[in-house]
Amino acid sequence: MQHNTTKPNFRYDINGLRAIAIIGVLLYHYKLYEFEGGFSGVDVFFVISGYLMSRVVIGQIGRGTFAFGEYFERRLHRIVPALLALVLGVAAVCFFIYLPSDYTPVLDNGAASILFYSNIHYYINTPSYFAASTDSNMFLHTWSLSVEWQFYMIY
Repeated sequence: MQHNTTKPNFRYDINGLRAIAIIGVLLYHYKLYEFEGGFSGVDVFFVISGYLMSRVVIGQIGRGTFAFGEYFERRLHRIVPALLALVLGVAAVCFFIYLPSDYTPVLDNGAASILFYSNIHYYINTPSYFAASTDSNMFLHTWSLSVEWQFYMIY
């Protein structure tokens, strides 16, 4: 295993798994027959996230430095800015190109994404994640962030 001098605990093996998972998910979204199971990359991400999160938390607890508020705040600062930029950017563009009746779902889905309940919102309001009718939902992928955030809350 290679070692990084600036980040001595960096795991290249885990980063490699993440890259493979990303490629699988991307190829799945291009609807390539050979990668019809590529969505499984999301499961890999969940396992990796749980492992890394547990590693940090257990290490801090062992050193007596763990504070839930600080951990929670770091997660907020890491996830929310990019998510907020995505939602506001998509909402702004759609405001100019969508009819009002088509724009309302964009706002609903964007709000569900920012508030980290999009997985529940889509479960209630869509026939299936894999349904053709969800292809136009530009925030559908945020369901996994919602699951991850909900995990942070109960962990």
